Amino acid sequence: LSAVSIEDPSVGLTTNNDLIVGVSMGLNVSTDVGCNWTCQGGPLAGQPIADIAVRPDNPQSVVALTRTFLPTDSGTGDNIYAQTFETTDNGATWAAIGAPLPPDLVVQTIDVAKTDPDRLYVSGNRGDGAMSSAWLYVSTDKGTTWKGTQLPPAQFDPTQEANLFIGGVDPTNAN
Repeated sequence: LSAVSIEDPSVGLTTNNDLIVGVSMGLNVSTDVGCNWTCQGGPLAGQPIADIAVRPDNPQSVVALTRTFLPTDSGTGDNIYAQTFETTDNGATWAAIGAPLPPDLVVQTIDVAKTDPDRLYVSGNRGDGAMSSAWLYVSTDKGTTWKGTQLPPAQFDPTQEANLFIGGVDPTNAN
């Protein structure tokens, strides 16, 4: 493992100015504007974090999305642990919420609806290379159930695009 890595971390700022950063080696929280960091343990210990989102309706609450590739002898990438976690106390404690996403979905981003605190959005891809397809998963019950929709080929060309990212959710309309 290298002491140096190039990453584009997910960063969030909570109500009391705690910084939360998700990276490939786990989730980190700083309560002093980035001077000192605490790596989260428990079920988040060493879990690669795909993305985080601060809840716009309640900025002391943050959701984090794991993207852990589990070893398999099948030679396929269909063994991914993608789970949503939440803190409601500015990053001090975290707990899994809802059900894991499908094991063949390589998750990319997560977002939350301001007008519906139970509504979560997750983007991801299935397949490899030119056979890749983009998916948007929506949960209206805080991740207990997920409904996936594949983007039509006219909206995602895997020969030209690598991933699907959520840019934002309308602050006045959760749909």
